[in-house]
Amino acid sequence: GLLPDLTVYFDVPAEVGLRRIQAHRQADQVDRLDVEQAAFHNRVRAAYLRLQQAHPERIKLIDATQSPDQVVAEALALIKQTATRYF
Repeated sequence: GLLPDLTVYFDVPAEVGLRRIQAHRQADQVDRLDVEQAAFHNRVRAAYLRLQQAHPERIKLIDATQSPDQVVAEALALIKQTATRYF
């Protein structure tokens, strides 16, 4: 019955994620999920988005199509915001 206080979901459209995988992984680093069709990845993304919408107080969405610096800044802000509850 335990749940995390914060889950950070880095959201990108399936096509963007698949392009990133192709651009940054070596052939020996690709796993079975990386070779699934875009429709599979779209269904997985939709499921995560439904979870986030059902639990917005706990699951925070970050638009990961932004620059890496923006994504990191948003993630750190969320972590700091959550951590202030404990420190």
